[in-house]
Amino acid sequence: MVHPRLGRLTLTDGSWHGFAALPLFAARGQELDWHDRPPPGTVAVSIDAYDRSPISPQQEGAIAGLLDREAAILAAVWAELAPEFPSSDLVTEVGCFEVEVSSAHLGGVAWLAFSIEGDALTEHGFQVAYHPTGGTFWGDWEALSGLEAHQIDE
Repeated sequence: MVHPRLGRLTLTDGSWHGFAALPLFAARGQELDWHDRPPPGTVAVSIDAYDRSPISPQQEGAIAGLLDREAAILAAVWAELAPEFPSSDLVTEVGCFEVEVSSAHLGGVAWLAFSIEGDALTEHGFQVAYHPTGGTFWGDWEALSGLEAHQIDE
């Protein structure tokens, strides 16, 4: 599939996979020795499609918001990291190399989960969940599984 804003996407393991042009996110973590670094200026993206479904309108809304408001979203995501990693340089020693566009949504927009990598992070991974009205919070590698009923629309 070719997405109008993300380009070529492939469907594997219950998600659409590709890359998003997110130069501000991609500029973070340059000192990390990360083995699966995406192409320059991009971040890997996975879009939930558990039933092999097309991208939902709520997911499209989240993708558009991310691409159009990258600076504001980066600021919200990185604000969650500062208190948790006070001894890390959040520009060079911490990076986001993948973002998940969830099937969970609120108010017509899907939740986003940013996978965070860094030398000081736990081996099980770290995610920051973001939604424009639902808030921003951090958790382990599956932070979105902790969404509560008031944070999602059925």
